[in-house]
Amino acid sequence: MQTSEVVFLDLLMQLRRGVSRHFFFESSAIPFDVLLIVFANFRLASEPMAIKSILLGLPYSQMAVRYHLKALVKRGFLITIPDRRDRRITRVMPSEKCIQSFCTLNADLKPFLSDSPSLRS
Repeated sequence: MQTSEVVFLDLLMQLRRGVSRHFFFESSAIPFDVLLIVFANFRLASEPMAIKSILLGLPYSQMAVRYHLKALVKRGFLITIPDRRDRRITRVMPSEKCIQSFCTLNADLKPFLSDSPSLRS
């Protein structure tokens, strides 16, 4: 195995440990995937993500994603808000707890990454 492969595998192991430590998920990947898509949207888009976009953007059944969305809101990782223009639309954004968890994970992984940007800006 080449050195770059070892470094990459070590990074993956550190990432997996960090996700488990900071997000406390069971065996399903769905909650982290939901948080990842919501957090990425929060950092890159001009408005919070619509629930429908989350349901369509992930490769899981809508029922499974809805279940985990509700659990993430209940655990305090996500916040739901009504759309300003259309009351039929509910939007989702990361809570301060979620943002802090991603920032802490980023800080934990910085030693393994070169030129890692800060997630708080």
